Amino acid sequence: MRMKFSFAVFVWTVFLTSAAVAQFTHSTVPSTNSAFQSDLATFLRNEDAQRYAEHFVGHVVSGGIHSTGGSLIHTPSALTAYPGGYYITETGSVTYVSNSTCYLIAHRLTTGNLGTFQRQSGTHYLTDCTSPSKPALPSDALWLATVVTNGSSVTAYTDLRTRVPYAGSYALAEIPSAGTRGRLALITDVNSGTLYWDTGAAWRQITLNPMTFAGDLIVGGSSGAPTRLALGTANQILGVNSGATAHEYKSLTAGAGISVTSSTGTITLTATATSPAGSILMWPGDVAPSGWFICDSTAYRASTYPSLAAVLIPKASVFGRGTAVGTFTVDTSTDIITSASHGLSDGTIVHVASTTTLPTGLSANTVYYVISSTSSTFKLSLTSGGSAIDISSTGSGTHSVYDEIQVPDFRSLMPMGAGTGSLTFNFATTAINTGTEVITVPSNTSLYTGQPIVYTTSGTVAGDLVASTTYYAIRLSATTISIADSLALALAGTAHNLTGTGSGTHTFTIPLTARSVGERGGNENHSHIAAENAPHTHGVTIPTAGDQAGAGAIIPNDVDATPSQSVAVTSASQGSGTAFSLINPYLAMHFIIKQ
Repeated sequence: MRMKFSFAVFVWTVFLTSAAVAQFTHSTVPSTNSAFQSDLATFLRNEDAQRYAEHFVGHVVSGGIHSTGGSLIHTPSALTAYPGGYYITETGSVTYVSNSTCYLIAHRLTTGNLGTFQRQSGTHYLTDCTSPSKPALPSDALWLATVVTNGSSVTAYTDLRTRVPYAGSYALAEIPSAGTRGRLALITDVNSGTLYWDTGAAWRQITLNPMTFAGDLIVGGSSGAPTRLALGTANQILGVNSGATAHEYKSLTAGAGISVTSSTGTITLTATATSPAGSILMWPGDVAPSGWFICDSTAYRASTYPSLAAVLIPKASVFGRGTAVGTFTVDTSTDIITSASHGLSDGTIVHVASTTTLPTGLSANTVYYVISSTSSTFKLSLTSGGSAIDISSTGSGTHSVYDEIQVPDFRSLMPMGAGTGSLTFNFATTAINTGTEVITVPSNTSLYTGQPIVYTTSGTVAGDLVASTTYYAIRLSATTISIADSLALALAGTAHNLTGTGSGTHTFTIPLTARSVGERGGNENHSHIAAENAPHTHGVTIPTAGDQAGAGAIIPNDVDATPSQSVAVTSASQGSGTAFSLINPYLAMHFIIKQ
């Protein structure tokens, strides 16, 4: 047996020696001597660890942790680890120092202290409970934990273990120097854990999680670096800034007449007041849309529609007042208004009117608010809950109080603009032809023969025309007219002699009739009367001489021979006298008013 064993060792030794010569190991292969077996074991262990360290980082396979509480002596769970590439196991205990922050590591050896780290006797564990901050990790060692003690108990435990062989776990300040391209490191104190890789020259983040709160977004920052975009506030939407360089949350601001509401997955923009109260529109339906009334003279409670009341009450004498609440009298000494069983309450919107003269202090077509009401009395104020109006006389006639408003009645009517308007026609000096008396105007849609027009100019008058004087148009074509000094001359076609063109811009103005809000006028059908005709002549045929069918009127043979002779001639009647329509082609629509 001894000879066979010696032969086996000799063959093995030759092999290892050949490998050593070929430089395939980190350390020199041990020589054959009396300590060869122990040297070989050490060589194989170191060689294995060195090769492991080149491929992987030291890590904890399992165990090496314990709980808080109890005493200062704790036994971590059974440890299996590879510090520096060396395989170790440990089941021993650790004793911590009272009222300290201790750093716990595992080392490949079981004897000796390592700098500030003190050996836990006979174990792979070492602790540093004196350093004011985290110390440097010795070689061939692994971080296990940071342990805080208070009195005789462990009060805090932070796990520092690296659990995988391909990426070491470090705080950012403790990451080893770069220089090994492709190496990975998990940085525990950046965004709750961020993976870095070694470019060979520097460490770079592989994944960056800048988010800190629920709802945060990651967007590209400077040079594309991931950047946190904090969650916006209610009713904000994600957009792009004015420089188109970054994303930002933008507020949806509710402008006039718009409300903004939000729910899961939806933002709703609602038009709350697209038109001010009192606005009037045409409407093709039979029923007014929500928030509108048909303009049909219906009365509504003023307090129910205060915005519309503010528009219509000042025009109540035009559009109507609705039904009166009742009549009233006043007491000038107390400003109390008495109206039996009026049914009004404080804050009700009302207005007043009289058959003759209202009490001094009150005005028709004015918005008032009821205050100090009882079953048969009240006072009036210009503001809701305000002070009472001072009434200094009782007025005369019958006074009435109203709590309704009446909408305009547009049924079968067409609107017309209120105020005083005019039509103007500007023309240059070059538009005047003094040879033909013709004036060229931009568009002759209203200058018809006989139309009165007022002449003005920004420069000197044309010929002998007089500024601010009324002349009469003679329509020649769609773009040309002449002017006459009177209606009769215009109808006769006798134009004013234009002796010059003047200077500046000349203007003809057609004054239009002033109209007041609520004014009514016009008629659908009209019976024409003779007085409305323009001056004109009729052709008459004189009958032959003799007695005309026994009428007793003798026509002489030669009327001209006896000029003083009277001859009765009757022209034939034309027309029926039937009224005719003045309405242009139309399409009937409802008018609606905003509440």
